[in-house]
Amino acid sequence: LSFRLKQQIGDPKGDEDIHRMEVGAFIADYLIHPDKQKSICMPEVIQYFETMPSMKGQLSKDEIEAVSEFLYDYESQLIKEKSVKYETFDVALEKAGKEDKIIMIKATSEHCHYCKKMDREVLVEDEVVQALQKDFIAVSVDVGKTTLPLGLKADMTPTFFFIDKDKKMIKRIPGSWNKEDFLEILKEAKIAKRSQK
Repeated sequence: LSFRLKQQIGDPKGDEDIHRMEVGAFIADYLIHPDKQKSICMPEVIQYFETMPSMKGQLSKDEIEAVSEFLYDYESQLIKEKSVKYETFDVALEKAGKEDKIIMIKATSEHCHYCKKMDREVLVEDEVVQALQKDFIAVSVDVGKTTLPLGLKADMTPTFFFIDKDKKMIKRIPGSWNKEDFLEILKEAKIAKRSQK
């Protein structure tokens, strides 16, 4: 719901404060004047629900604002809590040397739909997080704001670069993946690292 609100109401690529106000106004209006035709829920989901009753007079302005803030921030808070922890490249390089792990650099960008999809659906999965914590050190680089290390270039986002402790490329994987495929990519990176020795 949080993701759909932010993608379908107002301008998600515009100013965040204005976007928050647009989403908040939509929620406030919907709570007072609920209408399935205005819903941002997927039709295949909403068909199983009745239109909610109006909350007019039941919620204060502060309560509506609190609901709006909670919904707006929910997705990013969930990702922050459940996702793999990212390091800077310098810290990752130091840790890779000490712990003999692979550095995984995720090239991302602010408005990359598939980057957000992976963050929300794959990189928060326990199995993926555990695999990354065990054998990898993760680095996330917003290529719109920062240059990739080692002269790496990403033709698209997301792109995943797997680098060994000696700064040598093990594997480069462009694209967005589901959990099973991404776990397989991580296994392949480990095999490729062993075969480089």
